[in-house]
Amino acid sequence: MKKVVVNGIVALLATGGSTNHTMHLVAMARAAGILINWDDFSDLSEIVPLMARLYPNGPADINHFQAAGGVPALMRELLNAGLLHEDVNTVAGFGLSRYTFEPWLNNGELDWREGVAKSLDSNVIATFDKPFSHHGGTKVLSGNLGRAVHENVCGAG
Repeated sequence: MKKVVVNGIVALLATGGSTNHTMHLVAMARAAGILINWDDFSDLSEIVPLMARLYPNGPADINHFQAAGGVPALMRELLNAGLLHEDVNTVAGFGLSRYTFEPWLNNGELDWREGVAKSLDSNVIATFDKPFSHHGGTKVLSGNLGRAVHENVCGAG
C-alpha cells in the first residue's frame, strides 16, 4: 500500500496538482495505516519533475491534457523514468502500466488500446528529459510561526 501512496504523490507533483491534494493524500494514507507528512512531498519534489502544464500552472485545461496524450502519456513517461512503482494493485487490476492504455468503443463494446507513446503536445505534457521544471515545486516552509506547504509551479519554467 505504501507504493500506491508514493505513486499518488509522484503523480500529483508531476502534474503540478493542487496543494489541497496534499491534505487528502495524507488523510487517505493515514486511513490505510501509513504515516506521511509534508516533508515527504517536499523530499519527492526534489526528484520528480513538473511534466504537465495545466491550469493553474499553465493555460491548458483537462481537455488539452487529454488531447496531448493524457494519463497514458504521463504514466508511460513516469514509469520509464523509474519514478512510479509498477507492481501495485489498481482498480483496473495488477500493474500500474495498465494506465498506459485508454478506453475506446470497438463496435459498441468497451475495449482498451495502448495510449500514445509520446506527448502529442509538448506545451501541455513534457518528457522526463525535458520537463517544464526539474522539481515538482512543492516545498515545506518552516519558521517561528509554524510550517506550511508552498507550491511554486505557476512560475516554474
